[in-house]
Amino acid sequence: MKLILDAQLPVKLCEILNQLGLKSIHVGELPKGDETPDLEITKFADLENLIVSNQRF
Repeated sequence: MKLILDAQLPVKLCEILNQLGLKSIHVGELPKGDETPDLEITKFADLENLIVSNQRF
């Protein structure tokens, strides 16, 4: 499973997930960072075969 975490989730969560073996990136890593429109995030996720996570746990 590969995830992309939306802006309202902490970057630290990506570090934790990666340590657990779940590949994850934060939208902050995208060229527009947390200003990336949702449509661009979903297109990127589709291209990279990522699951979009925007829910707090």
